[in-house]
Amino acid sequence: MDIEKINSSIEWSCQQLEKTRDERVAAVQSFCGSHYVKDNPCPATPVNLIELAVTIYVRLLAASSPKCLVTTAVPSLRPFAADMEVVLNQLPGEIGLSTTLRRAVLEAIFAIGIVKVGIGATNDNAKIGDEPFVSLVQLDDYFCDMSARSWDEVQYEGNEYWMDAAQIKDLYGVDLDEDEYSGDSTDGQAQARSLTVHEHGEPLYGRVLLRDVYLVRENRLVTYAVSSRRVLRDEPWDGPEGSPYIKLWFSDVPGNLMPMPPVNVWKDLHELENTLFRKLALQAVARKTVAAFAGGNDEDIARLKRAADGEGFRYNGPKPEQIALGGVDSANLAFAMQVRDIHSVIAGNLDSLGGLSPQTDTATQEKLVSEASSVRIRAMSDATVEFAKAIFRRLAWYVWTDPVRERTVVKSATRDGSLAITKAWTPETRDGDFLDYNFDIDVFSMQDDSPSARMEKFMSVYERVILPLMPQLEAQGAYLDTHAILEYVGRNANLSELSDFVVFPDAAQDERQPSGGSPRPEYVSTKAPVTRRTYERVNRPGATRQGRDAALMQTLLGGGAQPAEMAALSAGRSMT
Repeated sequence: MDIEKINSSIEWSCQQLEKTRDERVAAVQSFCGSHYVKDNPCPATPVNLIELAVTIYVRLLAASSPKCLVTTAVPSLRPFAADMEVVLNQLPGEIGLSTTLRRAVLEAIFAIGIVKVGIGATNDNAKIGDEPFVSLVQLDDYFCDMSARSWDEVQYEGNEYWMDAAQIKDLYGVDLDEDEYSGDSTDGQAQARSLTVHEHGEPLYGRVLLRDVYLVRENRLVTYAVSSRRVLRDEPWDGPEGSPYIKLWFSDVPGNLMPMPPVNVWKDLHELENTLFRKLALQAVARKTVAAFAGGNDEDIARLKRAADGEGFRYNGPKPEQIALGGVDSANLAFAMQVRDIHSVIAGNLDSLGGLSPQTDTATQEKLVSEASSVRIRAMSDATVEFAKAIFRRLAWYVWTDPVRERTVVKSATRDGSLAITKAWTPETRDGDFLDYNFDIDVFSMQDDSPSARMEKFMSVYERVILPLMPQLEAQGAYLDTHAILEYVGRNANLSELSDFVVFPDAAQDERQPSGGSPRPEYVSTKAPVTRRTYERVNRPGATRQGRDAALMQTLLGGGAQPAEMAALSAGRSMT
């Protein structure tokens, strides 16, 4: 193995990645704004559109940890598939997969998301130790064969990382000189961490910069020190099929290896919007109102300046006029509002995805818009799910081939979970070949699972499934447990008082009965015997943000809004 040739090719590939890395660092600076770090070149960011879009997409794509579903086409292996499913779903909590997945999605929005899956005692070195790990690899530290036109042609890929010199001694039995630790790459290129590390660092323990390189054709993993070119490890890759590096991206670029991240599409509009708002802010600050005097004298002017609100004074000259100078330019303000709307559209209709404001006048139309807006998010969600599947396949391989580790499988024996079966999951209890099992990801488990989201799911199932099936359920002797329903609603809607509103016979208290033991009097309705209702249909435009902005822009540009449009503006102000 020619380590000098490998290192030379890696250095060349890193040079080709400079533009992509620089764009990522610049996008991170825009995302952080001007208040995150000292001497940030990013100017003031009054309207941070990148942060808004990133927050919405990360929440939609990786709100919670995924769950793995294990199936098999061999009927006799289905019980073993169920056991493996229980074991695999234990791993995300043990290795912090939910946090790693969210960070990988965040990286994919800014450039490309990369994770390294292996067995290791640390989060950097694969195949050291006996515990599986999934660690994030940032683009600043990642490299690959940039001479390839597609990922199928890549000859190598890997990553750089820092390791304590003492730890290298323990793992490899080699003494290496410490490297100078900084927030930049080996060739001085700025990295994202340089936002908070402005000079050479002073770690507590001396560190050495290492590289892991996976050679695709040879199926080998090589580890060497960058400065000394000392090879620490060169062995066949005995992990699962494929590279230890799993990648996530959302937009391919024809004829190019590196994808185009979503933030690159948003950044120009983000910068234009903030440039306009900074200009509008200067105009607003520069605006002033003064009093102009056509006559009088200096004493009269001094009296006017000293006079308090509502106070009278003698003034001999003509009445002064109030003159306003400067102020926000109406055309620029209208343009800034239009830029914000265009950004929302380009980013996939953020108002609908993030629930920021209604887009239509009716709930039915709003649902249609929301479904149309989710086309982009569905494509991104599919890519994220495939990314999570690849992670689980590799974790499953490590767990399946582990010759030592024993795990505990707990499965419910009854529907209500009152009875559970506990058994050991060891190499002796497994059956079949690893390839006999299929792995799938429950997409919905990665979405928002907050109490309000569960309430919406429950209400949807209740209205669309349970209520229509009530006649059939009653015919089969089934009934609804209203006590359980109210308890579930009260818990997820944060209404603990709900149990006080409805009293069941077995929970009624004696004090609710009148004194003397007499039966409770019948409820007498105080409702008026005759009720009259008057229905008045008013044709009023909906107070959507787009409608309000359109009316406001027309007014700012001197076009004159119609009465209905002014009503929309009034409705919007009353709502806010």
